[in-house]
This record gives sequence, structure tokens and C-alpha cells, in this order.
Amino acid sequence: MQKVMGYLRQQDEIRSKLSETEERAAEEKRDLTPDEQRAFEEGTAKVKKIREEMEAYIAANNLQDEYEDFRSNNDRLVKEEGPVDGGHLTYQTVKPAKGRDYRSMFGVTGRLDDGGWKSPDQFLDAVISGRYDERFMNTTVPSEGGFSVPEVMASQWLDASLEREILRPRCRVYPMTSKTLSVPGYDASDNSTALLGGYSGQWLAEGGTATRQQATLRAITLQSKKLAIFTQVSREILADGVNFEQQLTAGLADAISYLLDEAMLVSGTGAGQPLSILNSNSTVEVDREPGQPADQILMDNLVKMSQRLAPSGHRDALWVSSHENMASLMMLSVSVGVGGSFVPAVTSIGGRHTLFGRELIFSEKLPAQGELGSVMLISPSHYVLGLRQTMAVDRSNAAGWLQDLVDIRIIIRADGQPVIAEPKTPRRGNDTVSPFVVLGAA
Repeated sequence: MQKVMGYLRQQDEIRSKLSETEERAAEEKRDLTPDEQRAFEEGTAKVKKIREEMEAYIAANNLQDEYEDFRSNNDRLVKEEGPVDGGHLTYQTVKPAKGRDYRSMFGVTGRLDDGGWKSPDQFLDAVISGRYDERFMNTTVPSEGGFSVPEVMASQWLDASLEREILRPRCRVYPMTSKTLSVPGYDASDNSTALLGGYSGQWLAEGGTATRQQATLRAITLQSKKLAIFTQVSREILADGVNFEQQLTAGLADAISYLLDEAMLVSGTGAGQPLSILNSNSTVEVDREPGQPADQILMDNLVKMSQRLAPSGHRDALWVSSHENMASLMMLSVSVGVGGSFVPAVTSIGGRHTLFGRELIFSEKLPAQGELGSVMLISPSHYVLGLRQTMAVDRSNAAGWLQDLVDIRIIIRADGQPVIAEPKTPRRGNDTVSPFVVLGAA
């Protein structure tokens, strides 16, 4: 595998130089020079040739299995579909984002690109007015039917939303630079006979022969999906309103927060939208107790949910509950015998709540009291989210021209799904476990 790794390093070094050339031209707001274009084409051809040589070497030396194992064990390698190498699938060293803010997500250093606009207000005013502006020439997004939002504004919108969200600040997030992103993973649904979908340990005597194991891999494929956020505003507010851009940013941050969380936690079907935890086959449902009222949460519910949480999820698990369950959860207590003190299951300090020592978040994004999933125990690190850097904005007054209203549309592209495909069968024990556990319906 040393020679294969050498091939990969050669490809990465060339791609890094090509990226630097593109970034330098972008910073200087110009096209590639003839020499740069020629070097770019030569570099792309070299990458393709190295890849072909590597594939031939792997096939000639029967290293396909070792290469698959290497890829699956290196979380930096992801499969990305794009224009490089004539549209073939290539492997690039893309890491999960270290941070969740805009700069950390997309590796932006230095000054954020403003697209040539003096202020966000100026950009929005030009978009909403419908007047031609030459600065739009490099910001059209034909597939979205709008204009690319400058980095300055995109960072404001996404970072302001981040503070309000439940899942994005805590889950695994990958920046997406193309429509499709595949992250290799193990099919680890059954640990009863083998670990991680195919590994088993063997204690060997001196000189003993080991039995080779084949791990079962699965591709976690993300395909960027459009989230369209609409709002209407009167022309009077546009013309005379104070700090319109700040008001729009605040409202948009709330909308992004709500809609992303709702899709990933509850409503997402996986068809044209993320796959939510509640709709995933990987989620375990714990039944309520016989005769349990819809407006009550019992200690038995929470204990049984905790028992079905996969051990791998204990490190970062948290509780999420419908706000309608607050009274019932706040009144739960632990029995300490006759004459004992009241020991609440939920403790609160400075507006932050914990249940059994884990963070508890109340939200209206969850199903209503008594419905399936009104209480969740989840491990966010077992959910993966892909987020595109490009955002688009457009306007139309077709729907509201009688009232002199302008429709504003923001397009965000993202996708997400649980890392595991189904609940896990533990090494020992009768009940399946999962990083996602929900309380059943009344």
C-alpha cells in the first residue's frame, strides 16, 4: 500500500497547486491567464494519468480489498462527483469541518468576499429593485434562478442561525463542493458475531495462522437538496425601513434554524430533503406504559429509553423534548423512601436543563405531546450533514403586485442522514440499540 499512498500524495500535491492558482485568480477577480490555463490543463491531465496508473497497479497486485479497507478507515477520504477528470469519481482529502461557523466550514481565511458591494443593504437593494447591475455578471446561479449571495452575507446568515439550532452545532458536518458527496462507512448493524460489520478478534498461538475477515462497507451518500425560504415585504419598508438588512438577517436566521432542525429531527423523508431521525429505519421506538395518559411522561419511559441507547452514543447524547412536555418532566422525581426529600429528575441552572445528567432541550420543532417522538434521546455525532457554500437570492413581485409586495427567495442546499442504516444488535443482550431513541405515541 505504500506505493498506492504515494500515488495519492502525488495527486493531492498537484490538486493543491491547481487550487492555489484558482484561488489567486478569484481573489484578484480575474480569469486565468493563458499560462495558468495551460498549466491547469496539464495538471489535470497528470492527475488523470496518475489515477489510471494507480488503478492499474492495484488491479495487477490484487490490492482491491486492501485499498477499500484503507479508504474506509481514513475519514479524510470521501468520494466526490464533479468536473475533475472528465466527470469521473475521484478521491480527495476532504475532512469533516473542524468548526461549524462559516469560516471553519469552508476554509475561508482573510477577508470575506463582498462581491464588489459596499454593504449587504446595497446588494439587497439591487436584487429587489430588479435593475441591471454589472456586479451581477459573476454572481448569477442559473440552476437556482437567482444571484449568488456574497460571502459576507452568507456567513452572517449561517452563523446567526447556528446559535439557534439543535443538530448542526453537534453533528458531523461536511462542506460540499459538488452536488454529490459519499462518505464511506461500515455496515455495523450486527455486533453479535462480528464487530463493525466484519471484524473479529483472534488470539493466536506463536506461529499460528489468522483467518482473514472482510468488513462490509456502506456508502453514506449525500445529494445537495434545495431549501427555499420565502418572505414578502412591502415597498414602503424597502424604501423607508430602518436597518432592513439587519431585520432580514435576524428573520432569516430564525427560519434557517427552524427549517434545518425540523427536517433533520422530525419531518425529513429523504426524498428531495434530508432524512430525519424520526423517519429513519435506524431509530428505536420505546413504547409507553399501558394506560399512560398522553400528557404525562413517566420515569419508566426515560429509564427504558436510556437502556436502548447504543453505548457508542453515550458520549454526546442529549434529550430533546416537545415544549408541551415541560410540566410533566419538571414534576418527575426520584423516590428516596419514606420521609425523603424531593429529588427532581430535571435540574435547571441559568435556563439550561439537564435530565439524568444529560442536556435537555425543549423545542416546538418536535411532535406534539403524546405523539411519536415527542421525547427523543439522540447522539448527534451519529448524524451526518452536508452543506453547500453557495447560497442564492432572488426576487419577484408577480404574486403580490396588487398589494405592492415583493417576494424574496433564499436558496440553501444541504442534505443529511443518520450514519447507521438500522438499529444495532449488541454483542450480548436481547434488545437492539441505537444512537437514536424516541418515545412512542400514546
